[in-house]
Amino acid sequence: MDQAPVWYRRGFFAICAVAAFVIAAHIALAFWARNEIAAAESIIALHSMMLAQSGGLYYSNQAYPYTVTPYMPVFYLLEAALFRTGIPIFLAGRLLSIAALFGILYLTWKIVLLYTRDRWCAGTAVVLCACTTVVPGWGTIGRVDMLAVCFSIAAFYFYARYTVAEPAAAKNLAWSAVFAFASLMTKQTLVAAPAAICLLLFFRKDTRVRAIQYAVAVAGGAALVTFGTDWLLHGRFLFNTVFANVNPFAAEKLQQHAEFYFISLGQLLVVIFAGLSKAIRGHFRDPLVYLGISFAVLAATAGKIGSDTNYHIESAVLIAICTAISLHLLAFHSHVFRGSKAWITLLQLPLLIHVVNNVRIMIPFFQSRVVQEFEMDDYARRLKPYYASGDRPVIAMDFNSLIRSRGKLDVEPLIYTILVNAGRIDPEPMRKDIEAGAIPVIMLHQDLAKPNLTDPEIPSLPAPLLAAMRNRYEYAGFVPGPYFGGVYVYRPANAHTAVKR
Repeated sequence: MDQAPVWYRRGFFAICAVAAFVIAAHIALAFWARNEIAAAESIIALHSMMLAQSGGLYYSNQAYPYTVTPYMPVFYLLEAALFRTGIPIFLAGRLLSIAALFGILYLTWKIVLLYTRDRWCAGTAVVLCACTTVVPGWGTIGRVDMLAVCFSIAAFYFYARYTVAEPAAAKNLAWSAVFAFASLMTKQTLVAAPAAICLLLFFRKDTRVRAIQYAVAVAGGAALVTFGTDWLLHGRFLFNTVFANVNPFAAEKLQQHAEFYFISLGQLLVVIFAGLSKAIRGHFRDPLVYLGISFAVLAATAGKIGSDTNYHIESAVLIAICTAISLHLLAFHSHVFRGSKAWITLLQLPLLIHVVNNVRIMIPFFQSRVVQEFEMDDYARRLKPYYASGDRPVIAMDFNSLIRSRGKLDVEPLIYTILVNAGRIDPEPMRKDIEAGAIPVIMLHQDLAKPNLTDPEIPSLPAPLLAAMRNRYEYAGFVPGPYFGGVYVYRPANAHTAVKR
């Protein structure tokens, strides 16, 4: 690192300081915020709370609670365990993600160092990863994604140690299989790493047997746990994690993902393509194969209604890794350090644009999170009086206030409606509860005096239940809030009357 000119070293460490500040700011927010930072953080927290309190996790959806636990059990178990020690539920999940964030940054450094033995390239990969919006943005939120991706990157790291540094050490491949299995047990769609590793091992003549062993170990272990757990839970495990987890797809959603992806990461793809002809040789192609499969998984899953930029995390980390390897193969730092006029030095531009563009995206994004904390706190405070209804189930669209005031989830409206429309849940039991006025409070994002909502991403209830509400419930108030304008509160009328104003 001593070969670097003073100007480059100062610039590099200035960018490192920016990356460190960004991560520190997100971590500070994670510790400070008492409310959810992002949508669905509350749902996962509620599932973990219910696991810690009652031991339940994967439900049948034939009775309350009508909710789907969409992910594999590892994150829920860890979050519930931390919650049982007295750590607030949001902080428990965020601590897991923060640990995974630092694990990913460390593994990024180690992987690039394995392939390049160049500390400048390894440092560049870490900085690019840390400055990519989705990494610190999701790395401080209590969701399963960061932990699952950390396990996947660890699986690839041990594979790289086996193929690049220690071909005789089969224990590295065993550790890779362990982490790949852990990743699948955290989030079931994280198949890119084990698929890439099996493929790469199989197309090397001396490791084909290892490829079969690896596939059997990972896929067989995952299948054994999955089907064994499903048998023990009488079919509820697969219903929650597979059958009820296939949300409808929307082309517009996929377009939104593509637009954001190329805005936040498109600059680094230029660098990868610049070194592609060199990177497809030898061991250097391995991260590219992993990246390509992660792209395929992203394209196949990101169009789901309700998906967010957390789907980008794994490929974003891999893009940072592949970019740094491409810089090494192009001898980028050597050209820059000696003041070369070669075209390769122009790659400084996409690197700088990436950092500046992502920091620019993160500033308003972070500010909105701070503002939202105050909004959510006030929102939860104003909704709290409506939850004073004993043990009877309630239907609420705001899960953050459920955590603050109730500590359990009776109905998850968006998923419930999707499953009713798909014919997987019979709406009749809940419709009868509504007709009988057995649900003391129902909060909707819609005014029942108006037609039903048509936007599939706004949580609501199936049409038969809304019709029953119009006959049996009356308007009790409107509470403005940060999501879809707020909620309309309805309570059972004293008689079967239409919704009143």
